[in-house]
Amino acid sequence: EVMPLLRRRLAVAPVLSVVGVCLSDQVAASTAADVRLLGPQHALEPHYDAARVFIAPVRFAGGVPAKVIEAAAHGIPTVASALLVRQLQWREGLDILGARDAPAFASAIARLLQDDAAWQRQQQAAWEQCARRYDPELFGHTLRRVLSQAGAVA
Repeated sequence: EVMPLLRRRLAVAPVLSVVGVCLSDQVAASTAADVRLLGPQHALEPHYDAARVFIAPVRFAGGVPAKVIEAAAHGIPTVASALLVRQLQWREGLDILGARDAPAFASAIARLLQDDAAWQRQQQAAWEQCARRYDPELFGHTLRRVLSQAGAVA
């Protein structure tokens, strides 16, 4: 639903690379030259290096949205479903762009593809979120504190 909107909106349509399992019958059936179904990949770094925008249109979520965090840590601004934005508790419009439907996804993706300043601001803000929330040292400190408290209770 999003690619036709981007094709109409942009002078040159972006190439959509679907990395991982594709659960959308509509996308899987696409024969468009600008849609590449790559399937599961052992190494994601080459795909992050080639990407301008990470798209996470998840409708159902459980656990930590690790791929969104990983993409942000690699410097790729993200457009995600409103569900993921709420789950991450990132600042919508600053750290991540949220979308509820195909037109909103297309608009947010086009913005990041066309507006270098907006792309750079979101990249920087998402990097800062990753540094604040997912720093290994901070995680280790928090884990030690929780385990220490649990030991004191036992």
